Amino acid sequence: MAKESFGRQWVYSTMSVPVGMRYFFEQIALDGFSAEQFIQEHTYLPYYTALLPEEQRKQFQNLAMDIRTKEEMICLGRLMHQNRPAARLRFCPECMLEDIQRYGFSYWRRLFQLPGVFVCERHRHLLLESSIDCRDFGAANFGNTEVNHIFPAEPAAKLNHREQVLALRIAEGQRICLQESARINRTLASDWNGVSVYMKRLLHRKGMASPSGHVNTEAYRSAMLQYYGQALLCATGLFDQNAGLNWVTAEYHRWRRCPNALKMVLIGIFLSGSFENFLFEIEQQKRSDI
Repeated sequence: MAKESFGRQWVYSTMSVPVGMRYFFEQIALDGFSAEQFIQEHTYLPYYTALLPEEQRKQFQNLAMDIRTKEEMICLGRLMHQNRPAARLRFCPECMLEDIQRYGFSYWRRLFQLPGVFVCERHRHLLLESSIDCRDFGAANFGNTEVNHIFPAEPAAKLNHREQVLALRIAEGQRICLQESARINRTLASDWNGVSVYMKRLLHRKGMASPSGHVNTEAYRSAMLQYYGQALLCATGLFDQNAGLNWVTAEYHRWRRCPNALKMVLIGIFLSGSFENFLFEIEQQKRSDI
């Protein structure tokens, strides 16, 4: 089946890691819908590559279109591993009800499966987590959204009111990373040194960095933990019981090797109130520096 669909026997294409899309679309011949459009609008690849340098970003996009070796497929798999989606498919019950009323059926939304997304932006409703394993794309009825197939379902995270407010901001930030990946790449990944300097200025305003840019790492981590709370950070998978929030300051040094959009979203919200504000302030700073 893989050879007939993607041109190679060992290809395993998923919503998370699309591969061999050019060959696949040549076989199904859909009018007015291209492989490039499918990758951009229906897979996680734009999100995974948003923080990569432009050259590397294009390389992964090319691999999604034309995969040649198993080594290239492993490379794409590592990219997914750095930005793991939800373990089980999530959905908003109100979105599902609206879908059924409008179309007669519902569908899974890729935004809800991104790491750290626990709230529906539109309905401000906590997402529910089905029993369907996201990682088992070969499971029977994976695409089935019939009510009796996905229930019983439980809340994707147990959050108090304040944590839900912050979770809403995180969902907004993750949506921006998914839908505006070119903007994220242009604003952040194209000039990380400049962004790092500006982030340290924001930390200086909060009393967590010196005028010269030396960051008080302990104060920074403690403030982040207090701001989000351990329960929300644990739910995102970014709080380690032993290492705590070491990644907060490690991002200054490790981001090129292990880009993680959720971490940048959390940092941006903490520094500027929302990820949109964070991006806007950096964009304004870049314009003023020209």
